[in-house]
Amino acid sequence: MMPAFGSGKPRSGAKGLGILLAVSIVIAAVVLAKSYIESHLALPGPRPAKAAIIAVTPDLPRKKVVQFRGKVFAKYTRDAVISHPGKIIDVVVTEGQTVHQGEILASYTLDRISMEKIHEIVNGEQVLQLRNRLYQLKISIEKLKNVDLPLDRLRVEKAQTELNLLRELQSRGLAPANAVTLKEREMAGLRKSSQATNDAIKQSEAAFRGVSQDLRFAESNQKRALKLLQWEVGRSYSDPKIPLNRGFLRAPIAGHVIWMNPQLRAGADVRHLGASRGPRKVPDLAQVGETAGMRQGQTGGNGGGPRRAFLAMTIAPMKQIVIRGLVHELDLVKLKAGDTGTVVFDAFPEKELSCRIHRIPWVSVSNVIEVPASYYVECVVEKSGLILKEGLTCSVRIPLHGYAPSREARATHRTLARGVSRVPSSVIRVFSDRSISSPAPPLAAAEWGQATAGSGSIPAPGTTRVMSPLIERNEPSPRECAR
Repeated sequence: MMPAFGSGKPRSGAKGLGILLAVSIVIAAVVLAKSYIESHLALPGPRPAKAAIIAVTPDLPRKKVVQFRGKVFAKYTRDAVISHPGKIIDVVVTEGQTVHQGEILASYTLDRISMEKIHEIVNGEQVLQLRNRLYQLKISIEKLKNVDLPLDRLRVEKAQTELNLLRELQSRGLAPANAVTLKEREMAGLRKSSQATNDAIKQSEAAFRGVSQDLRFAESNQKRALKLLQWEVGRSYSDPKIPLNRGFLRAPIAGHVIWMNPQLRAGADVRHLGASRGPRKVPDLAQVGETAGMRQGQTGGNGGGPRRAFLAMTIAPMKQIVIRGLVHELDLVKLKAGDTGTVVFDAFPEKELSCRIHRIPWVSVSNVIEVPASYYVECVVEKSGLILKEGLTCSVRIPLHGYAPSREARATHRTLARGVSRVPSSVIRVFSDRSISSPAPPLAAAEWGQATAGSGSIPAPGTTRVMSPLIERNEPSPRECAR
């Protein structure tokens, strides 16, 4: 008989199913907990170093050449800029063209704001005012000296003659008693007037000297400003045949036009002076596609503050080139300025040119402690006979002549060869799965053969590479240690 619904007594089959489900959950929890504990025990942690060390010396005299990749750069560059807003009339050169110093590259017309400044400099309003003031002072001084002062002297002489006559008449009793007194007072007034004229002459001469000095200073400023303006607009304002609103862009040096602003074209308005490339930077050679100095952005300034100018072109003598390459610190210590080598360009694989190390910097590219140091080494190509473009890639080989490791390095190498497990931590660099984003590439068979020559040991798979300038050893992976 079937039990009635809602009686409150569960069936025996349902009860057994619930017990089985509970047991299954407990077993699954135990299995998951065990796997969780095992996975955490497999994580790398502090452990004793392996006693067996394979002494490998890849940087001992066995390596006779330092190789690195590089890019071509001009030895130096100069920018051709348009300093005043205006409108481009014509561009007479193209990228890659050879130009001479002072050659016209483009022509343009200046806007009204620039013309106000040009008129102020060319005409020299302050200079004209000072010249007018100087002319007036000169006339005044001549009038005082040639007219006023002689008249005062004549009046004084005439008054003196009359005074002498009155004194003689008074002595004879023919002149009133106060006539001499009145004439003496008149004589004193005339002498004061003559003295005032002399003082006015002295003051006018002092003012003339001051204005003359101011005029010389203003003329000097105008000459400097005019010279700077003529250099900026690439023309001379003494030639009346050229309109005042015309400007020219000229080559600052002789060389090749290696870059032109995309906005530089006939009819373009260069009023917005900030649209130009940024400062020249050393490129990151690891980033494919980047060239030397991204030529877009905003220009900086020189002197006391930022100077806004439209960067039109960049000129460089490409017959004088340098190669900059990224060199690891282990190879950098073997190089010195003056070392010679060879360079092969990817675009000209059949030609091998000679080069010489010109600069070795003392500051690395990155200052991150966990990252090995790399440096930009600069090489000079001598007598290439080629006109190379900036950014061409190449391979540089520098033979090591007479390089040998230090006494300390040789002593450490002998110690490792005897199988001693204690190695100074300062000469070890560990590359584990958690210290770098990608695992270290496995060594080639030839490298393993060199590494294990004479030791009779072969590295097991799944090992962690521990590298240094002197040694390279193998340690078991964290999972093998956990096992």
